[in-house]
Amino acid sequence: MEPPVVHANSSPTPEWLITIMDDGDESSTTGGSQPMIPKIPKIPKIPKIPKMFRDIESNKNYYDPLVVSIGPYHHGKPELQEIEKLKIKMAKKYVNGIRVKSNHDDQDVASALYQKVKDVAGKAKEYYDSESSQAIDDESFTKMMFLDGCFVLQYIYSSVYAQQDMGMKIHHTVFVQRDLFLLENQLPYIVLQALMSTTFEASEWKEIICIFIKLNKVHHPPPILRWRYWLIDSVDFIFERTNIKSMGNSADERAMESTGNSGPLHLLDIMRKTLVGPEAKKTLLAQTAGADDKLSQRYQSAKELKTAGIRFRASKSYYYTDVRFSSRLLYGKLTLPALSIDDSTKSMLLNMLAFETCPDCPDGSWVTSYICFIDSLINNAEDVSILRSKNILLNCLGSDQEVADLFNGIGKYLAPHPRAYLGVRYGIKMHFSSRYKIPLAKWMDEWGHTYFRSPWTVIALLGAILVIVLTAIQTYATLYPLHK
Repeated sequence: MEPPVVHANSSPTPEWLITIMDDGDESSTTGGSQPMIPKIPKIPKIPKIPKMFRDIESNKNYYDPLVVSIGPYHHGKPELQEIEKLKIKMAKKYVNGIRVKSNHDDQDVASALYQKVKDVAGKAKEYYDSESSQAIDDESFTKMMFLDGCFVLQYIYSSVYAQQDMGMKIHHTVFVQRDLFLLENQLPYIVLQALMSTTFEASEWKEIICIFIKLNKVHHPPPILRWRYWLIDSVDFIFERTNIKSMGNSADERAMESTGNSGPLHLLDIMRKTLVGPEAKKTLLAQTAGADDKLSQRYQSAKELKTAGIRFRASKSYYYTDVRFSSRLLYGKLTLPALSIDDSTKSMLLNMLAFETCPDCPDGSWVTSYICFIDSLINNAEDVSILRSKNILLNCLGSDQEVADLFNGIGKYLAPHPRAYLGVRYGIKMHFSSRYKIPLAKWMDEWGHTYFRSPWTVIALLGAILVIVLTAIQTYATLYPLHK
């Protein structure tokens, strides 16, 4: 295509177009008497929930905090004041913990911490929607960042080591855990870093946060064979692997660093990155499906895949990028990361999905793509039962139909990344296009269902086979008797 020809007598460029080309530079003007062009507002790194998510009636209660506000979006709500008062006590505990380590006066420690927060408060303010953050003056904003940061870190430390009473009721403790992973309830990680810098080494705090994230992940480990329990327990006893630091995972720490030199954005960002894995971007670029990569994002249900001879397995990792399909002579094998479903799962998943719609969210949309993948496999409770029987889904929510409704409700308005699981989609397509695999797999499935549906049918089948064998032996002995 030829570039457009610029004519010398063309009309003056509109001011709004100059502003766009200058990327919102406030100094751009068309003349001394012209008003200054307003700067285009920056996209916040901690945005509000998009309207398209808020408008879904069944999901609207999963985005707002139940007991504690973190940051400016829900600050000052009357129903959150009980924990708001507790933040001062938690801040004192946090400061006191530093005082014990440093042998300094409480006021000196508090003053030093506050100054560190004040140094990053201006940058932290830019993380939020300008309408909400600008409504709070700088001093009040810095105070909020200080108290919220101390509260979050003290809560994380107490949760990991369980050495201190947090001063709150048990149900409040559970709800705080939920509220810390809401998109609108995030604290800039630079504020947490400022407060962490005087307590432990950076590597120690990174490990503490990794453990906290691991305790709250929406996944469960793959099943371990019974004979391995004894072996693992023996190794744990011999090498004394009961120290809580053994829970730290180097892959999780790499995920924390995968946002680049600036580090993570906030806790929800860390949670998401530990679920998609440190190689998420590279995995997306590596997705191939041969010459034809225009494949449907919809899959057959788990029941249909099973009937077609595709078996399900739980992967050894929990990364949402770790979805694989392999084809055998008669069967296919679909390997998926395990997912635990309980009361807090929906809230965390919805907020990660909302976060992935933000322009600042890196590494593609793996959580969205994985939820769409699971949603495609699930039409009803029977599909959930199949995945649950293979330890891919751990249902702590209720009935299998409730889990089916959860995924079908979440996945209705999502659009996966077009290249996510491209190789898997291609493999499933090729499996279904086989002339002999599907009929043979269906026949074997029906035969297995008929003769192996219970121990009694298996015993009856073996008994029938034994009778046939004995009858054949008896007939042979009659026709060809042994001669002495």
